[in-house]
Amino acid sequence: MRKKVILICSKCLSRNYSSSRKKYDVKNNPKFSFIGELSARKNQLFLIKFVEELKKFGFEPTLNLIGWGIQKKKLEKYIKKHNLEESVKLIGYDTEIETHLAESDYYVCASKIEGLPFNILEAMFAGSVVFSSDIKGTVDLIDDLENGVLFKLNDMDDLINKFRLVKNNITLQNKLRKNAAVTAKKYLKEFLLK
Repeated sequence: MRKKVILICSKCLSRNYSSSRKKYDVKNNPKFSFIGELSARKNQLFLIKFVEELKKFGFEPTLNLIGWGIQKKKLEKYIKKHNLEESVKLIGYDTEIETHLAESDYYVCASKIEGLPFNILEAMFAGSVVFSSDIKGTVDLIDDLENGVLFKLNDMDDLINKFRLVKNNITLQNKLRKNAAVTAKKYLKEFLLK
């Protein structure tokens, strides 16, 4: 297991995110991404419902779910039933993680359970504004509104309120991106040295 972890970290440290990060006008069309297996534990259905809720506030959000898993059919069914095909994309397995992170305005994670969340570390390393449920693992990495945003697990109102706060504050977004990258670099380097 340790060799696999080091490989992921090494790939993360060798990617050049800053040159590929794109600038987007996030006023009404925020772009979100999440990387991980499609499972009840990762809670992607909550993320899809989040996109659905944002549309009620006049946003035109998009969400790219990168990964595959046993929840794929259930998620496809929900997306189709709620006419979200233009807003939510199930990308499947993809090795071009840096492209997805660079093209997203925000990284969002609603996991119910995490160990050491390498997906969040990689998003932080890429300088993404990270929103995550306040569970063990993520609370060890994210200092709320300093290097990311924590919301209460399965609390849609909390996530929407935090998103609206961050989206309307470019200074805060820049601080979160900068501090996230610093945190991830420090954490990954310390981990590799152990």
